[in-house]
Amino acid sequence: MQCYGFLTSGGQNKAATALHESLSEWKKNEYSRTSRTKRKLEDAALDCSKITDYFKILSDIEILVKQNEQLREQLVKNMTAAMNFTSSQPPKLSYMLELLLESAKTNAGKKAGGERYDNVIKELGHILFHVGGLQLYEILCKNLPLPSVSTIRRVTYKTDVILEGVFRFKELEKFLQERNLPLKVIMSEDGTVVAQRIQYHSSQNQIVGFTLPLDENGVPIIGAFPATSAKQISDYFSENCNSSNAYCIVAQPLHPAAPSFVVAMFGTNNKFVSEQVHKRWQWMVKEARKEGIEIVGFSSDGDSRLLKCMKFNVMSPTPDKNWSWFQSKRKVPFICVQDHIHIGNKLKSRLLARSIILPFGNIFLASSGHLLELIEKHKVKDHTLLEISDLNPRDKMNFAAMQKLCDTKVTDFLRKEIHGSEATAMYLDMMREVVESFTSLQLTPLTRVKMLWKWLFFLRFWRAWISDTPGYTLESNFVTSNAYQCIELNAHALIHVITNLRDSEDHNLFLPWLISSQPCEATFRILRSSQVSFSVLEMQHALRRIDMVTSSRLKLEGKINFPRHHKAIAKCHFASHVPLCLPEDYEIEKSVSDAFSEAVENAQKVGLLKKSCSKKYTFPSAYRMYISSEDMNMHDDEKEEDDDEDLEDRPGVLDTETGARAQQNDVSEDSDGDIEDVMEDLLIICTGSIGIKTFNDVNVTDTCPFVRVADGNGNPAVIRKSSLCWLLRSGDTKISADRLLRVQARAPTANYLYRTEAKTTASREDYVSVSDWCAFKSEDGSTVIGRILAFRYMTGHSRNNQVYSKLEAPTTAPEKNARGLGCLCSWFKVSKNLTLTSISMDIHGYYDIENYLCSIPRPRVLGNQLKLVCSLKDIKLASIK
Repeated sequence: MQCYGFLTSGGQNKAATALHESLSEWKKNEYSRTSRTKRKLEDAALDCSKITDYFKILSDIEILVKQNEQLREQLVKNMTAAMNFTSSQPPKLSYMLELLLESAKTNAGKKAGGERYDNVIKELGHILFHVGGLQLYEILCKNLPLPSVSTIRRVTYKTDVILEGVFRFKELEKFLQERNLPLKVIMSEDGTVVAQRIQYHSSQNQIVGFTLPLDENGVPIIGAFPATSAKQISDYFSENCNSSNAYCIVAQPLHPAAPSFVVAMFGTNNKFVSEQVHKRWQWMVKEARKEGIEIVGFSSDGDSRLLKCMKFNVMSPTPDKNWSWFQSKRKVPFICVQDHIHIGNKLKSRLLARSIILPFGNIFLASSGHLLELIEKHKVKDHTLLEISDLNPRDKMNFAAMQKLCDTKVTDFLRKEIHGSEATAMYLDMMREVVESFTSLQLTPLTRVKMLWKWLFFLRFWRAWISDTPGYTLESNFVTSNAYQCIELNAHALIHVITNLRDSEDHNLFLPWLISSQPCEATFRILRSSQVSFSVLEMQHALRRIDMVTSSRLKLEGKINFPRHHKAIAKCHFASHVPLCLPEDYEIEKSVSDAFSEAVENAQKVGLLKKSCSKKYTFPSAYRMYISSEDMNMHDDEKEEDDDEDLEDRPGVLDTETGARAQQNDVSEDSDGDIEDVMEDLLIICTGSIGIKTFNDVNVTDTCPFVRVADGNGNPAVIRKSSLCWLLRSGDTKISADRLLRVQARAPTANYLYRTEAKTTASREDYVSVSDWCAFKSEDGSTVIGRILAFRYMTGHSRNNQVYSKLEAPTTAPEKNARGLGCLCSWFKVSKNLTLTSISMDIHGYYDIENYLCSIPRPRVLGNQLKLVCSLKDIKLASIK
């Protein structure tokens, strides 16, 4: 047998050298990936023709063409024909390009300023100028055949002016006729904060910015502040109030794709009363009828004066004979609706308010603490999109946060993950369905009725339980009176909409999502999209520009595509549904009866009703929505405290007091020098001559834009009336560019730092947080378990003064300025086997944090039970430490 021995060291070296040489051979550049790829391409191109192959052929053709004249002419003719070739179906240019091309041909060769444009080009120029702005239009105008900026402005000034206090019913009728819209509209009213800037309107010779007085019909008096003399202008500043709000009345045609129309706007100090609102509505109905327009209804955003007027017009002193749950007149002069978006925000703000306890029976509480625990402990942001910022109690008008809060995914997670959150989930269900009963585009009329009346019955049950339970009050433990009355009114209004349109056979006009104050909100958004802070006069000019854009868009409809406009129309046409047949009375009654049954079931789940429910709760007699004539005549409207009020509509919340009050000398008005004497006092700040531009050569008249005054040396001078207004006013207001900031309450920012690490043992902590589980000492000395839902100071002169804004609180009182701190908790008692049982409370309240013993780990969920993971001995030891 042949044997092979191990290689010697010399043999190993030779083998290693040979292996190294063979490996080095493959490292050469010719074997690299780049070289291999190049060789493949070269091999593939061997049989392919190259451009250089045609050089000789081209050279031969050139020689042949030069030698043959006839051949050269034929080649030139063929090439020209090829270049001018057009297919049988040439590409179609857009209408805008054809329009610009035709305009360029028409004005080619004309001198600057001699161009002429047809009306269509001017309408297009209006839209580009007012939507894109001056700088964009200047760029377009220099590079495209468009009218100059001066031309656009000149045409703008020739259009109808929107005057303060003028109701434009004739223009509304024309607006509806041009668009083939039904002559039936919903009127919405709302106000927005404006800069309190007093200005001179040159074309009307009026001073604008003061609050217009109202006549016997509650309608603003037009032309109340004519600028005829310097003394008169100075008197206006000393005797009148500045307008802190601009009040808009907007008509919404009952058509899914129809734009809204601003009927009137005027400045106000927000001090009108409900009686004036009632008289103005009656006057508006009559004036609209003269133009053939029917005002179907009115809508507002929860203003107590408009709400009072609505109750007076539609509510009845006694329930209906056939429908015991219905406390409204069967025939009403017009439908009255409160904005559903604002109702949703009011309900959201009530839930998030730190000082409010919302008990559902003796066990359950609706609290934002459950939502906070869901966000921080269970990390469901990727599933629900819910964030900690959505729980900001001061962000009252954030409707996007409201939609996320009451999404079905959130309520499903609450019921699944957070033990004892049934009341919170039910409250969120109520928020969602109260809003969707009007805003949804796909629900049937009966589904809307059932959805809204189910929660109205539930609120009546809850309200009755609060009223019958000692220790609770409707002001502190129920939704706000304003929100409840709005829901009551809307539930009755929904039935009025169905029955009125059914009886008039206008079934296709059942568009409940259009019956709101959102047309006003949309108008304000458009206004602030280009200019955040504006005065009453500037708002008039802006509204005229909006009207012009809307009118130009109508004239170009079908020719030029407006993406946002057509997207909105497509959305509305999607909702403009199949032909609708509105239900009869017996169908409505059946739907309400089903809603009542579901409301009873929900109320029994949370302990608001006993199993034997009495029919008396269909409408609590202790509370009436009816407003008598005597109540309407009371001018001192009761302004209820509403934590959810839209702060943008409050005068003085965001604006500094403006309008300087000029001193008046006690002089006679009979002499010609009196005006100069008065103005000498007004302009005494000017040392020597007036620093602003003067026009002493101008012949001053009452209606011209100039006025005669005196400077600091007593010399007469002529200045512009607008300059005089500028001299007299002071303290122009500034408004935030973010509407969510404009409507937030001015208060210290809440602390949103949150401790998320999970506890594993019982221990006494220096701080506790919302959703922590803690052990407390009860009044009888035993130990009870509480899950913290909120904190509040135990002392304070008002409810707002007791608000504790942080989510974390110290367990030991400070040595100085201690106010006492209380915890709102869900309470549990501990059994021998360490399971937790909910404690039924006669009254839910804030328990003094001084009774805190220790913090414990989160209990385990075993089926439908909670069980401690630490023993009572551990709790006792931790509390001693």
